[in-house]
Amino acid sequence: MKRYLSFLLLILMVFMFVACVNETPAEQSQNDNTEEVQKIYHNVVFVANEGGYISGAEVQSVEEGNSSKIVKAIATFGYEFVSWSDGVKDEKRQIANVTSDVTLVANFRKIIYEYPTIFINTENGKAITSKETYLNCTITVDDNKNPEYNLTRVEAKIKGRGNSTWDKPKKPYRIKFNQKVDLFGNGANKDWTLIANYVDPSLIRNYLAYSIAYAFDDVPYTTSMQYASVYVNGAYQGLYLICEQIEVGKNRVEINDDIDNQISFLLELDKRILDEGKTEGLDYFYAEGQPYGIKAPKTDGENFNKSECTRIKNYIQFCIDTIKNSSYEQVKKCIDVDSFADGYIIHELFSSIDVNFSSWYISKDKGDKVKNGPIWDFDISAGNVDYNDQARFSDRLFANTNTWYKYLLKHQEFKDLVKEKLTKYYDIIHMVVDEKIEEVMLYKPYFLENFTKWKILGKYGWPNPPEIVAITTWDGHVEFVREWLYAKLDFMMKTYCK
Repeated sequence: MKRYLSFLLLILMVFMFVACVNETPAEQSQNDNTEEVQKIYHNVVFVANEGGYISGAEVQSVEEGNSSKIVKAIATFGYEFVSWSDGVKDEKRQIANVTSDVTLVANFRKIIYEYPTIFINTENGKAITSKETYLNCTITVDDNKNPEYNLTRVEAKIKGRGNSTWDKPKKPYRIKFNQKVDLFGNGANKDWTLIANYVDPSLIRNYLAYSIAYAFDDVPYTTSMQYASVYVNGAYQGLYLICEQIEVGKNRVEINDDIDNQISFLLELDKRILDEGKTEGLDYFYAEGQPYGIKAPKTDGENFNKSECTRIKNYIQFCIDTIKNSSYEQVKKCIDVDSFADGYIIHELFSSIDVNFSSWYISKDKGDKVKNGPIWDFDISAGNVDYNDQARFSDRLFANTNTWYKYLLKHQEFKDLVKEKLTKYYDIIHMVVDEKIEEVMLYKPYFLENFTKWKILGKYGWPNPPEIVAITTWDGHVEFVREWLYAKLDFMMKTYCK
């Protein structure tokens, strides 16, 4: 029996030995109780303060050394995103190379829907009665939304401006600061204009025209714009559109207008100049039977004389003759056809009544071609006229009466360019009009306050047609402009893109 037990014990020992010899490395490792490397994870948390929310995974478990998923801070209506709690201002956020727990907070602030207020006080409280003579004044700007542009009793001068609008109860003004001033972040300059928009019951035609021009590719310069409530000598005057004065200079029409052997200029087609006491052959000249006022070079400068005026006149006549009589290739050598196509589309879209009369600009820098622009003065546009049916209704062309556009449109290549740009700009125009109208609606109380001062809604004022007089609310006038522009745009597409 003992031999039998000894034999069994020997067999068992041999079996255990063989099992140990055949053991896998993994099993050996397990048997050796070697621990596995544990992965380390960290919590990444994105939190939104009042006024917004996080789009994406707000709480994430991220393996050490990896990156979090991208999230975005979204502002709710009436708020705007400011920054993350670590100072980063990009709304989209991702944490790279996570090595510890992280919590980031998206900060938002309530949008201040306030327009600035401009207080103008003339010397001794004198009334502003002249378009020619400046009065000394001080100007204070109160801008709660952007206090960095506040001004306190800054010295300036003020006079009236405008043509037919100067005779209206709500006066337009031109201000000239004694020193250059950056109004509302639009560049430092002395000269600024306060546009009354009295004859436009929507108050937005100029605003929309300039906004569309700004969105186009080849308009050489477009004024900045800022609505502001204006007080003169303590009396509320209404809501104005503050714009840049059309002139040569930094942040304006940037051309070198020094007089030398190279020609440069800023000109305005302006039939009203005949009544302004200017001198033909010096301050203005005729080309193709129309008067062009010379805005630059300065005609009262010591180096400017009648021969310089003649030189500019001859160049303009040469360009017009080239458009009329030469090939399109020759036309492209003397004018920037892209800027003229953009200018035509804007003036045609609005059926600007002055397109062949006044406030129509062209410019040329040294060594460059003639360009169309800046665009200016659209309060009498988009159906707001009772004395010209071509401009009044949206189902007909009007801006093609302008001398330059008329001759350019005889070239099929220019019509093809207009077609190409219309197709490109169609959605852009819709987007700009809708966005700008949505924007001004946020400031509705300011517009209504203007019409509390000037009770013109539902009443005839030159040159409002009957369909505009019939509208008794500001909202109705805004919607009229939107629908008129969209109808005119569709008509232009039908005309040029068929």
